[in-house]
Amino acid sequence: THHGLHVQVTDQHLGTTHTFEETFTMEVQSVNEAPTDIILSPSNIEVNENAPAGTIVGTISVEDPNRGDTHTLVLVPAESDTFRIVGNELRIGNISPNYEVLPYHRIRLRAQDKEGLVYEKTFRINIVDINEPPTSLRLSYNRIEENIRPNTVIGILTTYDEEAHDRHIFELVNPTDTFRIVGRDLQVAYVVPDYEVRTYHNLAIRVVDGGGNSLVRNMIVYVMDKPEYHLLQVQENPSAYLRVYPNPVAHRLRVEAGLPLQELLILDADGTTLHSQLLQEKRSCEVDVSLLPNGVYFIQGLYGHDKRLSTSFVKK
Repeated sequence: THHGLHVQVTDQHLGTTHTFEETFTMEVQSVNEAPTDIILSPSNIEVNENAPAGTIVGTISVEDPNRGDTHTLVLVPAESDTFRIVGNELRIGNISPNYEVLPYHRIRLRAQDKEGLVYEKTFRINIVDINEPPTSLRLSYNRIEENIRPNTVIGILTTYDEEAHDRHIFELVNPTDTFRIVGRDLQVAYVVPDYEVRTYHNLAIRVVDGGGNSLVRNMIVYVMDKPEYHLLQVQENPSAYLRVYPNPVAHRLRVEAGLPLQELLILDADGTTLHSQLLQEKRSCEVDVSLLPNGVYFIQGLYGHDKRLSTSFVKK
């Protein structure tokens, strides 16, 4: 840039005035100046947690008195696993932000011009919380004795969720008559487990969080054998049978025997007699079981000299 400068000199001597004028041209040489500002757009930066690597967070621009100057952009300190600079863009680095770990980040950007002059500025990056599904599902205990009473708690279900205060619902993927879930408790339902029928059960259990995200895990519940002292051996006689139907039963149970019976007994899982009925050599009868709680019961028919036929039924 050039500037014109006009200079005039005047003196006086013995009443005479003398004047001298001359014009000069001044050339102003440009001096490199440091950048004056860094702008990150948009101004209120927010990024979702778990955003994948390479996600663009914002665009960087630099204000500099030297028009046309070029700038190198870096993070200070340069090492950052969460953010990186590509050209004039701020992007997510190799490690995605996690709201539960850090709800916001402070980063410092440096702009350096081609002469080495720098300007630095700090920015706040807010992390947006995103509802995440549970990541684990556990059962505190997975063994139970056979013929145990309905409503018995087998174990307590727990889950891990990044959202610590989220609410969770536990449920069986395939409902069964043997098990049910009440709150966090895995319980025995009205058909109690029988070791002689099945030594273990494979259950698919689902946990659903407040946002509708879910996790399913398969869990094995082992049935432990228990001596059943109240059950007596059936005689090796084709006629020595005891049949009941319907089974499961809600109201009236039909009993049929291959031999004349003197008495009929109904016992609970502990061997306690709950009902007795004289049959006087009859081979069949009906029993009202509607007042019994839901569960497994044993029925015995007495014949001969203290001989017994035994079977079981389920009250639903």
